[in-house]
Amino acid sequence: MAAFVLACLATAVCAAQGRIVTRKHRISDFTSKVTRVVLSGNELFDLRFQEEISRRWRISPYEFCSRAEYEASKKNTDYYFLVPVKGQLKNESAPGIAFLSLEKGGEENTNDPAKAALTLLTFPYASASFPSGREFVFLPAIIDIIQDYTLQAMTSDVAGYTGLGGYAQRLRKNWDKDIYLSEDDITEPLEPGCGLESYDEDEVDAAFAEGREDLLVGYVVAPTDPENGSWCYKMVISAGTHELYYFDRHKIGTRNPAGFLPRDVKQISASKKSAIR
Repeated sequence: MAAFVLACLATAVCAAQGRIVTRKHRISDFTSKVTRVVLSGNELFDLRFQEEISRRWRISPYEFCSRAEYEASKKNTDYYFLVPVKGQLKNESAPGIAFLSLEKGGEENTNDPAKAALTLLTFPYASASFPSGREFVFLPAIIDIIQDYTLQAMTSDVAGYTGLGGYAQRLRKNWDKDIYLSEDDITEPLEPGCGLESYDEDEVDAAFAEGREDLLVGYVVAPTDPENGSWCYKMVISAGTHELYYFDRHKIGTRNPAGFLPRDVKQISASKKSAIR
């Protein structure tokens, strides 16, 4: 991974006749530009989305816009956009996962970095076809994480190029906390002594919503009807600080169903045990 990141940085720096065009440089104007928050057209989601953005967005000026307004202005380099999108893989017959995509306005096909569009990150938040409703519990944290990630990417090319997985690993965190996983989010029962606890989904979500400082909670995003090769995203998020402690994904298949796999549990358990030694 380190070699890949260094190669990306070298390529970016050498591009465009020696001009510095790394991701950090390209988004250096983020806090001074308007972020257009695009509404999805789903009335229930948009209501909560607008409420949480109004309460939590703090790193740039923002304004809400419709999908049509987004389409008309997405090539404008004066804007950034936070857009609900549905992702569909080549092997999927329909979109599987809904994401929040943070984008810099610009042209899609241009060699000029000053005019080129750029996707800063895509954050999975729900099933695209039949959202469970859990996305509303975690939406405040997701918005906070997107903002913190963006600020990190503005000061560090490593953060910008390694994505959410690298971002989660880089931050120093205290794992000496209670860790709750929904029983529906684990592929095998937890082993005694692993340091994690599983409960009914409603109990887990209620505990997260309380904002306990001593609690970490797991969240899984996967298609409602996954197809072979669909992606499953797994996160552990602090209920109190909304920090992203863990972020990983795997392809869904017969041997690897959607949810936290034993290897995820083992890694999270090791992080907690290391913290309390």
